[in-house]
Amino acid sequence: IYFVQDFEPYFYAHGSEYALAEETYRFGFTGVTAGGWLEEKLARQYGMATHAMGFSYDRALYRRAPSRAGGPLRVFFYARPPTPRRAFELGILALSRLAKAMPDVEIVLAGWDLGGIRLDFPYRCAGNMPLDQLGALYNQCDVALVLSLTNLSLLPLELMACGCVVVSNRGPNTEWLLNEDNAVLADATPGALSEALVGILRDDTRRVQLATAAAAFAEATDWQEEAGRVAAFFQSLSPP
Repeated sequence: IYFVQDFEPYFYAHGSEYALAEETYRFGFTGVTAGGWLEEKLARQYGMATHAMGFSYDRALYRRAPSRAGGPLRVFFYARPPTPRRAFELGILALSRLAKAMPDVEIVLAGWDLGGIRLDFPYRCAGNMPLDQLGALYNQCDVALVLSLTNLSLLPLELMACGCVVVSNRGPNTEWLLNEDNAVLADATPGALSEALVGILRDDTRRVQLATAAAAFAEATDWQEEAGRVAAFFQSLSPP
């Protein structure tokens, strides 16, 4: 059994490391994949037998709190420069455009210490935060920009569970979980992403409706159910 959480060749330039990572999908293992994108991709490209495990979130950490009273609209961005697949530069370009279009919006960055990086817009950097403080931060934000150029992380569901609307990039690697009913999707360009952010921030009715629908979508997921599916799959492979 090969537990595959992401398409790891994408972590490298298209050279020796890429080829060696890719070759692991030809070892003849049965793949248990993190989500449906990897399930389909590995089966189609490498002929792997695959079984997908869905995503959920930790209900003890992420849940809706009473709405904050008043204050400016606030946007969260998972900003981690050393992780290329999270598209830090693309997100910053989109946020720069957002700041020019809506200068009263507060921008909060978290995920890395950005002390040595100069940006052309005001922002608050929360840096690397303890897990037990993230839920409170997400509850204080109205919209989150979450970019994934390989497989999704658990972050979109964690944000949804806290009532924060997710804006993300289009693509099969995101749309196996995200769609127009639970998120705002845009092409992976600074212009398209900033327009998506501005559009949802200016539409109070749609933002509230989407936050409610997304929270219900997240609530319908369950780690125990996903674990049960994987356990049943393992049992089906065991000799009688």
